[in-house]
Amino acid sequence: MKVFLYRFLQLSWGLPQSIGGFLLYLRYIKAPHHSYKGSIVTNWPKKGGISLGMFTFVEDRKGRQEYVSKHEYGHTIQSLILGPLYLIIVGIPSFIWANIPYFRNKRERKHIAYNSFIVEKLADKLGGNKNMKVGIANDHAATELKFKIMDYLQNKGYEVINYGFDTNESVDYPIAGEKLAMGIKNGECELGIAICGTGVGISIACNKVKGIRAGACSETKTAGLIREHNNAQIICFGARVVDETKAYELVDTFLTTPFSNGERHLKRINMLKEIEERQ
Repeated sequence: MKVFLYRFLQLSWGLPQSIGGFLLYLRYIKAPHHSYKGSIVTNWPKKGGISLGMFTFVEDRKGRQEYVSKHEYGHTIQSLILGPLYLIIVGIPSFIWANIPYFRNKRERKHIAYNSFIVEKLADKLGGNKNMKVGIANDHAATELKFKIMDYLQNKGYEVINYGFDTNESVDYPIAGEKLAMGIKNGECELGIAICGTGVGISIACNKVKGIRAGACSETKTAGLIREHNNAQIICFGARVVDETKAYELVDTFLTTPFSNGERHLKRINMLKEIEERQ
């Protein structure tokens, strides 16, 4: 019923935009297509996405389709609500935010997420994207990698909180590790990423905070198991140990793997808590 109502409105109230979307759909007719809550989603070869009536177009890049599909679906809901005002309230401001060099450079320089803009944030909510808050911490050895991971996660729809250092001058990893761990303990973010030279030192710092479980790893199997078996809140790795591509793989695996809730794993986690209480 919801799909029928959505398409009925898009083909009546939203008809002009749907016609434009259909013409663009015909241009990319050979591209992969699927449906999301009534919208027709096309994986096109361009970066990013657009929505025209009941037709949305998303970049054909692994790890991005689901997020962009939901985001652009949110824009189609905005267009139904605003009607002819959509172009003025959403379309033009979004285009300026995305494409004008001043704003694009500002986002890159200050590492501001594209979806932090109010109309883009609302599109995420209307489309069903849940922006998990992820904390990240680093020392001087991992500043460059930290910023790359922040951009990578923000482009996937995560809200990233920076607890680390933004300098290449020598700093102390225990400070950054404690800030991240306390941020998770206080509910400021759900999960965390901690990076130093090897990942070991900062993992020790994180684990000094009561209730925090941080695991250092350099391959994806362990990155998944520390979530699935240990319910770790923080993944740690070394900027001198893994390259950029591997770092993305570790982060993706960690953030998308749920805790198994298995009885034996719960038992062992409770035993860890008992150790803390005995100190």
